Amino acid sequence: MPARWWLIVTVAAFWVVLLIHEGAHFITAWFLYSDQVRASDEALRRANTFVVSAGPLATLAVIVTSTVVAIRRGRFGPINIAAMMSAVSRVIVMSPVVISAGTGINDESAVAKLLQISHRWIWFGEFVVTVLALVVSRNAFRASGAPIKTVVLGVCLGWVLAKLLGPLLGLPV
Repeated sequence: MPARWWLIVTVAAFWVVLLIHEGAHFITAWFLYSDQVRASDEALRRANTFVVSAGPLATLAVIVTSTVVAIRRGRFGPINIAAMMSAVSRVIVMSPVVISAGTGINDESAVAKLLQISHRWIWFGEFVVTVLALVVSRNAFRASGAPIKTVVLGVCLGWVLAKLLGPLLGLPV
């Protein structure tokens, strides 16, 4: 597959993963927020925890699903690679910044606050799952012959577009 197509597939997959992440929040909120939930403070706290954690869990689901598919096939397909690298980029790009600064409003920090634990534990768990997925799927990635520089460029372009277009679309990127 030509490099141009890899770039297009990767940027498109980045946006699909971003919409899966944000859509998970929306769908979970739609299911959980009802009059009965609003009537109880404890039920509302539980619902908030589920809604906020839905995005990161959806992102991890993309990583795990892409890894399982790649292992079963023995190689990654272009969409597999693009989706996995897009999901992985969220953890790799955001976790060191948030962990070191200890500040910022993001899903993991909100979940940690609701669960009354350190946000570093949440990010550490996501980071471990991500690294394990990359290590386990390393051979499948190599077998695909993907141009890694083009894939990384596509993910970076996806982040730039998300930062520029996200606020216009109402996405809290």
